[in-house]
Amino acid sequence: MLKDTKNYVIEQRRKFHRIPEVSMEEKETAEAIRQELQNLDIPFEKVGEYGTVACIKGVGPGKTYAFRADIDALPIQEETDVEFISVHSGVMHACGHDGHIAVLLAFARELAAKKETLNGTCYLCFQQGEEIGKGQDQIISYLKNAGGITAVLACHLWVDIPVGKISLRKGPVMAGTTSFQIRITGKGCHGSRPDQGIDPINAAITLIGQAIRLKDREFSPLQSNTLSFCKFHSGKATNIIPEDAELGGTMRFFSDSERAQLLDVIDRSCRATELLTGCSIEWKTLVGLPPVVNHGDCIDQARLSAESVFGADNVIEFEKIMGADNFGCYLQEFQGCYAFIGIGNKEKGICNAHHNSKFDMDEGALEYAVRFYLDFVEKNM
Repeated sequence: MLKDTKNYVIEQRRKFHRIPEVSMEEKETAEAIRQELQNLDIPFEKVGEYGTVACIKGVGPGKTYAFRADIDALPIQEETDVEFISVHSGVMHACGHDGHIAVLLAFARELAAKKETLNGTCYLCFQQGEEIGKGQDQIISYLKNAGGITAVLACHLWVDIPVGKISLRKGPVMAGTTSFQIRITGKGCHGSRPDQGIDPINAAITLIGQAIRLKDREFSPLQSNTLSFCKFHSGKATNIIPEDAELGGTMRFFSDSERAQLLDVIDRSCRATELLTGCSIEWKTLVGLPPVVNHGDCIDQARLSAESVFGADNVIEFEKIMGADNFGCYLQEFQGCYAFIGIGNKEKGICNAHHNSKFDMDEGALEYAVRFYLDFVEKNM
């Protein structure tokens, strides 16, 4: 590794932490990534409006790997006391994507410095829009058109794992997700004469209770899935039973069969509530993502590098995570793996959850991540 890699990757993380931008609006972020790639004399292409794919080709034939970093931030007002706090009010890198960008740039810098002895090809993919389930399709299409991709890799810096450790798990590691919206139409009336109307609020309460009961009774308690109602809007006055109500929520699952069963729970609950209450109910699914499912062979390869960099005792299998990530879409198209690298440090007070206004990371983890990628390339190209 280059002697100043640790300082470089921390410097890059802090630079991007200062300029967070929400999903699909990452203009300044993309420009800074592209400028740094130019500084490093690494060729790249714009993929989508703010996505970027860099390419480093070795001098000899070899395998072709792609590495992904997500670049978007969250609409959260930062409440940390770091010197490099966000300069954009109401927006914060509260999930670690600033670190992901920094790691991939530092990795690119290392590869560029040794490309005269490198075999094969590495694509470095900076993806926009991950937090809202977007940005992946254009990069996946780019990689498919490039052809010959051996595997795709990514890592997520994870605060629930202590710094100095890495999690590698075969099979599902992050949940799939499907959001849904339900529209309930009744008949409005005065609150003093509920018998003259059809109450959509009562219907909504009935529907929620029915769905939760079905979910609890039809799934094994050993399965990992959730069904959550997260939005309920109805009415404007305290003495008027409204005409309609709107519900919204999300489900999380680790298999297609679980997703189908959860959707069936929603549908049957809607149909039963129509019969019970007389309301008309329509529902639809919104954004959805597949689970992130690691491929066994790639995990075996990554484990060798993880043991070299972190030490065998620090390679763990962290619990499956109910959060979602559209890296699962890559793993439906290519072989690959998704690793979780520890950034938590309770002694330093670095323990706030992802998507929290006080989220931070132990920056010592960044160099580990760069070394992990480098070792993987050295062992597998």
